[in-house]
Amino acid sequence: MKRVLLLLAVALMSLNMTAQKSILLVGEVDRLSGIDSKWVEKLRSEMISGLVASPRLTVIDGSTVSGMSGDIAKAVDVARERNADCLLTAQITSFTGKKETSKEGKVTYKTTLEYSWVITNVADGSTRGSKKETHYGSSGSGYDAAYADAFILVPDDMKKLVNDQFRVSGEIKSIAETHPKKGAKTLYISVGSDDGVAQGNAFEVYKEVEIAGETISEKIGELKAKDIKSGSLTLCNVTKGGVEIQNAFDSGLRLTVTSRPPRIVF
Repeated sequence: MKRVLLLLAVALMSLNMTAQKSILLVGEVDRLSGIDSKWVEKLRSEMISGLVASPRLTVIDGSTVSGMSGDIAKAVDVARERNADCLLTAQITSFTGKKETSKEGKVTYKTTLEYSWVITNVADGSTRGSKKETHYGSSGSGYDAAYADAFILVPDDMKKLVNDQFRVSGEIKSIAETHPKKGAKTLYISVGSDDGVAQGNAFEVYKEVEIAGETISEKIGELKAKDIKSGSLTLCNVTKGGVEIQNAFDSGLRLTVTSRPPRIVF
């Protein structure tokens, strides 16, 4: 019986390390009074556009789901019925515009869009993450064009949301190539297309070490996904810490990997 339980526990751990593609239900998108409802639909559309671009998520548009409610508790129940992992809600908190005229007589319409989003864990109703976003629009063609311009970067907000809130975790399975001085050059990790891993995704490498009787994770390197081999296997280039990774792997230490948002270089 103990052996059966042990095997079951190992199987569950393996499942948790690979089947990480989350189901996200986009629920109520609200606005303060005085803001035209068409901009609510615009925000929803741009949000979904950015979310579905990520292979890490299965996205459900809550506006197509029967029984969807603005009440978070009820919306969580609906999301649970659809087997969603998380519920995303948003609200336009401010949407203003002004007209500016230059000395030369050129008229420009400028707008400011402020909205906030909240992700709720369906399992227990807790808040997973939230953020306030601000964008600006501009046009010489009128207010409507300037208002629409303020939504251009909303899909990018959602891509950043995915990178921050839905990280992928696994472990190093094997070293593929080594360098006599630089250590590990390429290696395989235990996550792939089933987890929404895409070519170019960045990962941080951690080793587990014992300190004062406690096991902690210590970062020792970085990787970049080179070739997605299967649903649960990806070949990566080692971009930092090749020697440390090689030594830790050869020592039999468990090396875990966690995706990270791409660095923004200005």
